[in-house]
Amino acid sequence: MITIDEIRILQARFELKRQEEQSYYRELKKLQEEFVSEFPPHRIPLLSLDEYVEGKVNKEGQVNRDTFCYWVEWKTSKLGRIHGSPSSRFGVFVNKKTQCYEVTSKFENEDTAIIFLREQIVRLIEAGRTNNSEVIRQIEISPMFKGKILFLYYPEKYLNIFSEDHIDQFLREIGLAVPNNNLDVLAKRELLHAFKSNDEIMSNWTTQEFMR
Repeated sequence: MITIDEIRILQARFELKRQEEQSYYRELKKLQEEFVSEFPPHRIPLLSLDEYVEGKVNKEGQVNRDTFCYWVEWKTSKLGRIHGSPSSRFGVFVNKKTQCYEVTSKFENEDTAIIFLREQIVRLIEAGRTNNSEVIRQIEISPMFKGKILFLYYPEKYLNIFSEDHIDQFLREIGLAVPNNNLDVLAKRELLHAFKSNDEIMSNWTTQEFMR
């Protein structure tokens, strides 16, 4: 476990690097704003399957890189990665070989899936805006997908660390003992965010700088 004195030393070392990389952080902020501009909350209920899914090939034989899921996973990967988990985390996806839609066992078909998923994402964005943790927990999409969406729309309210294993590691390193095993990833992320907000130095950092 790291001590507060060790944290202060590391913060001092990081400060010079942080100042030198301000142009990089501005680029990240611009990328986040581009995502919100591309997918403002009012557009979400109108997304078609092709505008939502990842992996669909267009008429030119190229993968459509302007979809909601592609933006969340790949175009904004500099803002936090959710790579590695299966495409099923999006609820509906495209079979790369057949180019046919596939859905998780939760849904009857792609049409019922997109209706449900749009509704869930709309509820998530609103719950994130109002800090309604109870509703956020009720949203029925995968935790990493949920965490990335929250960060993209509200980057100063939610951390861009999406792996629960990584969050657990950071909590252990800084001595934030998890009170019990019933805490979910949202509660753990809130603990880490509170650690940032309550620190006299890190409270002035952006979440991007804190994550770095």
